Amino acid sequence: MRDSLKQLGFGIARRPRGEPVLVDGFLAPCWDWKAAEQLFSAKHRRTGHNIQVMSDLRGRLRAVGRPLPGARHDSHACTASGMETTVGRHPGLGDKGCQGCGLLTLHKKPLHRPLTVVEKDCNRAHSAIRSAVERCIGHLKNWKVLAEDYRGPLDRFPENFDTTVQLELLRTWAPS
Repeated sequence: MRDSLKQLGFGIARRPRGEPVLVDGFLAPCWDWKAAEQLFSAKHRRTGHNIQVMSDLRGRLRAVGRPLPGARHDSHACTASGMETTVGRHPGLGDKGCQGCGLLTLHKKPLHRPLTVVEKDCNRAHSAIRSAVERCIGHLKNWKVLAEDYRGPLDRFPENFDTTVQLELLRTWAPS
């Protein structure tokens, strides 16, 4: 079934050229295996896989990166999961964790001065636009396999994750 879903061609190929994309990451929790210490995310204080997600401005899922260990930072995960090449030369917006990945990110507070009014307004507008990718992640987390601790064999997680993503793409697909 998974292969037949992939043949339908959902995802990044259906995105119009030049349309901006939104990128963000989340932790898909899994059971704590003693043999897989790299899955522990100190930021979230739990084990899981770092998943990078790309959506359009309407919050529809467009692509996902390869699952990586939860101990990886978002900037590394964006590059290592293949999301940076998937975005390509299209305009993309990311959060502060994606700095250095070729995406437009928020202004960081510089040393010895507060953010200017213009920088604060830019950050506010940036966050308002990026709320769509947060909604997209929320829809992905509605699938039980991504919301609760994954307890299956670790080598099967990518296959289960891929099937879940294809089902979400099928659920949100609307013919034009």
